[in-house]
Amino acid sequence: MPALANKIKNISDVSEALLNKRQQLLIKFCELAGLEPYTQSDPIAVELQRFCQLLMDYSALCHFELFEGITNGEYGNEQIRQMANHAFPKIMQVTNVAVDFNDRYAEATQTPINKLSNDLSQLGENLAVCFEIEDKILSAI
Repeated sequence: MPALANKIKNISDVSEALLNKRQQLLIKFCELAGLEPYTQSDPIAVELQRFCQLLMDYSALCHFELFEGITNGEYGNEQIRQMANHAFPKIMQVTNVAVDFNDRYAEATQTPINKLSNDLSQLGENLAVCFEIEDKILSAI
């Protein structure tokens, strides 16, 4: 993930980068959802690969910049760290869903996509939970 090679050190930069990546992810999510009904085709495979890359970039930014920065004491105070520690199991659950989705669909030309609609729906529900948690933590900082 070259974009994350240089660790972001300022919480304002982390917040801005996270919200920017979230917006890109949501746009690509909506574009992908708009391609239904899904067929095993090159255009779907290309869009899935792009979406999966954004999903992994977003997940890495959330974990390695925001949550790691909070737990290491770079951002926020003890109350924020406690919030983050309390929320982290749910964030891990969302990340696991995202990684599973990526593992299943990043190479969509070789993956049957008959469950893509259901998997996107499950991923969307989990991302909404993650966004809510992130927003609470970012507003508290």
